[in-house]
Amino acid sequence: MTIFLWFSAWTPYVVINFIGIFFPDKITPMITIWGSTLSKVSAVYNPIVYGISHPRYKTALRDTFPSLSCFVGKPEDDAKSVVTTESGDTNRQVQETVA
Repeated sequence: MTIFLWFSAWTPYVVINFIGIFFPDKITPMITIWGSTLSKVSAVYNPIVYGISHPRYKTALRDTFPSLSCFVGKPEDDAKSVVTTESGDTNRQVQETVA
């Protein structure tokens, strides 16, 4: 989803710029404004998409703003720590999940 949104935001900007390079008489200032605005709006929705898809971001957002209604239900457990220990073989490491 993130890649699709990135392409949908930046592709019109690139196309408009290439048309402006090769056919400058076909581009109006209004077209350049729309291409630029659409590409820069990605800075607004990118954190929202990231927040929806990343569990640690959701947890931090829930802790910061507990009154948001989008956090209904059981929170995901992403607070498990992983301990790495070295065995006798220095090239091999064993990971244990600590609850």
